[in-house]
Amino acid sequence: MLKRVIRYKVYFDRSGQYVNYGKTLLIIAMAYKLWEDDALGIWIYDNRFLVIPIMIIAYVILRVVIGRFDKKLGVRELEIGEYNKTDPNLRVILKDLQDIKQLLDDNSTDSKHPLKG
Repeated sequence: MLKRVIRYKVYFDRSGQYVNYGKTLLIIAMAYKLWEDDALGIWIYDNRFLVIPIMIIAYVILRVVIGRFDKKLGVRELEIGEYNKTDPNLRVILKDLQDIKQLLDDNSTDSKHPLKG
């Protein structure tokens, strides 16, 4: 039961990323309606076939720039590292690897060690 709930949570979270694209278009439409009576809104309305695509392109470029900046800072790797600290399966694997490394270090003087050749 818990695995099913977690699987659906992952589906829900993933779909949220795509829903955000639709929300962005709705925000642009709402801003367009709010500015309808302003001088800026009238100018946007008069040039809507030019301004709205430029706004969308600027938004996409801004997201890409923020994503690249995030990647250069290594934020995602730090997040994954934090998640891995709490994952019991990965902790078991890490402990096993540390045990193997310790075993290899302890037997490093033994020339008959199968992994040392």
